[in-house]
Order: sequence, then structure tokens, then C-alpha cells
Amino acid sequence: MDNNLDSNITKQSKLKQTITEGVKDGLMMCNEKDKKERNKVWLTKRISEIGEDTLLYPKVNAKKHPYTKEVILIASTQGYKQQPISELCGVSQSQVSLWERGENQATIEQLAPLVAKLSPKVPGNVFHYKTIVSKTFIELPDDWEKAMLLKAYSRVKSSDSIQSFLNRKPKLEDLKIIKKSHYLNLSDYNKCAISTSESNYDVYNRSQHLTATCKNKNILSNNFENIERSVLGNLKALHKEKMQNIEDIFNQKIDKKRLLLTALINAENAFQEEIKEYNVALLKNKQQRDAYLLENNELNDLTKNKLKEFLNKHFPLPTKQDVSSNKYNVMLSEVVNEYKLKSDISFSDIIEVVRKDISDAENEFTSKRKVLEEEHSKDLLKKTILNKYDKRAEKKVITIKDTAINDSSSINELAHELYSDTSYTLTIPVVREIIGSYGREVEFIASDSEELIVEVSMAKAFVDYCKTLAIITNSEEVQICGERIFNIKSEGLVDADFEGCIEDIKLECYQLFNQDLLLSHSYYFDGKIVNFIYTANDANKLLVEAESCMSRHNWDMSLQATSLDKMKIKLIESGYRLAAIRSIY
Repeated sequence: MDNNLDSNITKQSKLKQTITEGVKDGLMMCNEKDKKERNKVWLTKRISEIGEDTLLYPKVNAKKHPYTKEVILIASTQGYKQQPISELCGVSQSQVSLWERGENQATIEQLAPLVAKLSPKVPGNVFHYKTIVSKTFIELPDDWEKAMLLKAYSRVKSSDSIQSFLNRKPKLEDLKIIKKSHYLNLSDYNKCAISTSESNYDVYNRSQHLTATCKNKNILSNNFENIERSVLGNLKALHKEKMQNIEDIFNQKIDKKRLLLTALINAENAFQEEIKEYNVALLKNKQQRDAYLLENNELNDLTKNKLKEFLNKHFPLPTKQDVSSNKYNVMLSEVVNEYKLKSDISFSDIIEVVRKDISDAENEFTSKRKVLEEEHSKDLLKKTILNKYDKRAEKKVITIKDTAINDSSSINELAHELYSDTSYTLTIPVVREIIGSYGREVEFIASDSEELIVEVSMAKAFVDYCKTLAIITNSEEVQICGERIFNIKSEGLVDADFEGCIEDIKLECYQLFNQDLLLSHSYYFDGKIVNFIYTANDANKLLVEAESCMSRHNWDMSLQATSLDKMKIKLIESGYRLAAIRSIY
């Protein structure tokens, strides 16, 4: 009876719980349905007020998307759940939930993949297609710095200092005469002019003249050894001489010690061999005596002294040779004295002392050589040219200004970062050969020399070198969403900074859907049309860029002024504020 009562109570409790949960689920479903309906009504109102294009592509210049909630609700109406939205935007599902409730805003970049899925068309009514330059750059080869210095050194041949030296009239009394006629009178040439070419004279005219040429042209040949030589001077030769002196002293010292060690070991071996030979002779003598006594038993009756006398007469003992022994002992005595050792020291200990002495000498030489090499490295570091730039600024690819090919500002900036004000003094010994002639007859050949000083600015050398490298452009196809405001075209021009023919420079300005301005300038470069774009949310900044563009391409000043006036009028008529113009409203 009690069991049935408990069972009925349990069933009633479960039924009540089920009914309660069902009511809650129903209420939640109703609330969710009401929420969706409210969101739908709210979204419809927002679209009618602002427009779907503006909701998706806001006309503001900000990192945050002001219509984040609206975008998420539009996605919901198109069947997108929070999970796929979070995957598209690269955020968590909980973040999407915050967006949907309007508690947080996404960045424009985060929503861009979702917006692209929601709208098959870009915003606006007027569209333009262009292929633009997305990146302009030059690539530095692996050995760029060496090539740069060779390029700079090649200009030394025609430098003013060398030409000035060759054209300078010599002091005849200071010349080193190599060859002369027996009747030569140098003073006759005091009033003669000097030239670097024989063709400047009429050789058939019986008059005296001087001709100068560079005798050691090889020092001006374009190879890196000449650059190093002109900067390092005789630093390497001095180092080599010091190192050779250390090696010579070491070799003399170590050779003597190694010879001593070898001689000691050989003397010991000879001494031991001498002892061995004597012992063998003693053994043989003993064997002969024993055999004789065995055959002649009667000799055993002799007294000990008589027997010894008899055996020594018939079987004399071998003579001990002390040549090696004496030499060995003399050598040991000399080593003991030289190294100040104890007189009773063993041979093995003597050998160990000599070997340690050799090892110490080798270590001393290694240490001295290391110190010398470190000093040489420091001296080289002070004078060497390569790899003296700031490695923090090292780049293999140099991006030129995104809005122009012929803008070298980025190269100039990098040159300053790399080298700052670093410059090197090249000391170049130039030998001049001077020929004195009378008509076609050579009367004397002489020479003089001078160390010419040429300053090389590393930053300038870098900029000059970069201008010789090919400019690489990466292209990108773009769709411009907006109306064109103006279009200005120039006459054919030649660029001053970089090689290449530039013609028909065209400037165009577009008012984008988000009210920003886009400046496009296109021209022929290296046989092809290139287009660059520049965007700004300020008309004043756009005019500054347009003026900069015209200046870079050497537009005529009057054409620049006329073009800028036309641009200002078009921008004003399109409703943009200009700093120099007062707005009345």
C-alpha cells in the first residue's frame, strides 16, 4: 500500500516537471520568434533610412564599422548562422553574438569577407576599370655593396683631380728623367704647354711640346683590389711582414728543440743497442766456456784463479764499446745543465721536459699569432669599406614610393639609414709619364707622381648605384567605385631621375562611394603604360600630391599652375572643402 502511494507521488512530480519545462521552452521559442521579428522590423527601417549599400559600405573614414549590428542581421536574413560568420570574420562565436546585440563593433577589415558574400555588387552607380601598379621596387643583388663601390670607383678615372694632375705643368727640375738626348736642355721646355694628347700638336711644326699620360693605368682599372689598396694602403703588407717575423723566430726556436729531442731519443737508442750487443757477446762467451769445460772435465781440478786465467787466455771476454754511452752521457749532462734539472733525473723525465718545452713554444706562437690577427682585424675594421653599414637597415628589396616610379626619396632615406654620413678617403698614387718632343723627335722621357685624394660618400654611392638597377613593378586590376571629377593631360616629358621614356602624363580624380578622393596618374614608362593611385579624405592633401606628381615629372610651371586651378574649381564644384577657400552656408 505504501509502495503504491510513493510510486504515484513520483509520477505526479515528474509530470509536473515535464509540464514546467515545456512551458519554459514554449516561452523561449516565443521570445526568440519575437526577437527575430523585432530585429527584422528594425533592420527594414534602417535599410529604408540609410540604404543597404551604405550599411554594408559606410561612408566614413574609421577603423570600426559603424553598422556592425546591421551587417550581422542582414547576414542572418540570408541564412547565415553565427558559427559560419565567425569563421568568415576570423573571430569567436561569442564575439559575433556581441556584434548582433550591438554591444561591440567589428573593424571594417573583419567584416570585409562577410560583406563580399552578402552583396554580389560593389556600392555606387558609376564604375571604372584600371590596371594599377600595386608595388614598385628594386632588388639588390647579393654582392650589391661591392658592385656599388666598383661603380663609384669607375668615376675616379674621369675625376677632376686626376685630369687636373695630368694637365698640370710639371716642375722640370723635379722630374725623374728616364731617357734623354745628349744635347737636351730642359730649360728650353719651361714655357711649353702640356697636353694629354699628341693630336693637340702639329708634329710637323718644328717646335717643342710636352705630352702627359697616366703610366700606371692599371691602378685605375675597375677591380675591387684597387679599391682596397687605395683605402687600406700597406696595412696588409705590414701584417704579413709581422706574421712572417713571428713565424721565422718560432721556426728557428722550435727546430732547435725538435732536433734536440730527436738527438736524445737516437742517443738513447744507440746506447741501448750498444748494451744489447755487449750482453749478447758476453752470453756467447759464457756458452763457449761452458761447452769447453764440459768436454774437458780435468780442468775442474784447477784452482779457481788458475781456471779463470786459463779461460781468459783461450776465451777472452768481449771488449765493452763506450762510444754511444759516452756521447749519450755528455748529451744528458748538457740537457740537465741547460734546463737546470737534478743530476739524478731519469731519461724519461728528461724527454718529458723537452716535449713540454716544445709544447709551450707552440702554444706561445699560437697565442702571439692570435693576438696579431686580432690587432690586424681591428685595423682592417677601422679601414675596410664592405659591411660597414647599419645592418638593422639592411634590405634586399627597396620599395619605391607607391605613387610614383621616379621618386627616389625612399632610396635616399635608406641610404641615410645605412651609411649616415660615412665617407672614405681613397689615396691613389698616380704616376705621370711626360714626353718632351721637338717636332716629331722625342728629346726626353720623364715621370713624376702624386698621391691623389678622392672622397667617396657611401650614401651618394648607394643612391647612384640604385639608379642603375632595373625598376620592377607588380600590377593589380582594380574597380574604382565613383564618378570622375577631372582629367588633365600633359605634353611629352623626359624624366630626370630614372632612365626611361615618359610621355603623356595624365592626372585623373575620382569621388569614391565613401566620399574619399582618388588621384590616378598614368604615363608610358619603359615601353608600357603604368598607373598609380593615391587616396585621401581631404581635398587639400590630394592637391599637394597632384602638385608633387607634376613637379616630379618636370611639368612646365605655368602648366602646373593652370592645372592646379582647374583641379581646385572641380573639387569646389563637387562640394569639397579647400583651406584657401571660404565656404558660405
